[in-house]
Amino acid sequence: MASLVRHSSSLRKVTPEVVSCVQRLLADRQYEMEFHGFLTNHAKHAVIALAGLGASPARIEEYWNSYTSETPYGIRLDPSSTPKVQLSSLLNTCNSKHGTLACIRIL
Repeated sequence: MASLVRHSSSLRKVTPEVVSCVQRLLADRQYEMEFHGFLTNHAKHAVIALAGLGASPARIEEYWNSYTSETPYGIRLDPSSTPKVQLSSLLNTCNSKHGTLACIRIL
């Protein structure tokens, strides 16, 4: 426990600018979490790790821009696809056929 406390107290403070940068990038929905059929997009994981390591917003952005334009595999990320069925449409169909309570159980 003492080593954990020592370790956590040595972490750099995260500035409001870093928090703002991280929140904006985590909210970005431009790219799928998987790409090229079997690879995983780790851009958002890295953003959090870089912030925890004390990286500046500029460095976090630099990493994000580099990774999202071409991953270390030399492959671009897949753009996010739009859902084929909108949730509101699904709920309307479910409500009309089964009732609201049944739909809530399904979801």
